[in-house]
Amino acid sequence: APPPGLALILSAAIPAGSKAKFYSDLQKHARSVEFAAIEALDAPGWLMERASAVHGLELQTEAARALVAALGTSLGVLISELEKLAAFVQERRAITLEDVRAVSGSIPRADRWQWFDLVGERRLEEALRQLPVLLDSGESGVGLVMGMTSQLLRVALVCAGGQGALEKELKPYQRWLARRIAPQARRWTLPEVEAALHELLRTDRLLKSASLTDRQAMEELLLRLQMLAPLRGAA
Repeated sequence: APPPGLALILSAAIPAGSKAKFYSDLQKHARSVEFAAIEALDAPGWLMERASAVHGLELQTEAARALVAALGTSLGVLISELEKLAAFVQERRAITLEDVRAVSGSIPRADRWQWFDLVGERRLEEALRQLPVLLDSGESGVGLVMGMTSQLLRVALVCAGGQGALEKELKPYQRWLARRIAPQARRWTLPEVEAALHELLRTDRLLKSASLTDRQAMEELLLRLQMLAPLRGAA
């Protein structure tokens, strides 16, 4: 028998799809704590907080997003890059997108967060021009529709209850989004958001059942969203 007070701490990731009895026995007879990987939407906020807490620096939103878009969500990699950036800016108190470009190298020509902001700001012609870049980088039509839906639901919350209503619904590392969504919400009415959500549902069904390509379906969606503009004047 093990001596009193002895504890074995095992750090491991269960392989995807594994049915090994070892892991099920561990879960039954030991105390386990799961530390899930950080989500992509949480990563920029986490980086901004770490830059402030550890380095006393302001990591600008665009810079944080660019880092995650370029490097992914591995915290070890992001921490290492943040340390390089902190050394690079020296006496300056802010890390900008240009600093990220200088230190981290290749940054995607278009990233999904910036593109969703274009939709939220109703800059739909620009979103249409950038669509091929996103699709060529590996984004799918279904994934973009899901992201647009999340963006417009946040816009709807601000339209209905103000910035505070959205902040209450966001997770801690996502609350910085409220400051970006609030100005976007001023470009929408609730009936317009509802109509846009119906269009997104329609496109989601087309992507899953019709013979349209992702680009064709998404281009049609953006054009149909542009046609919602007269709703404001007609209301």
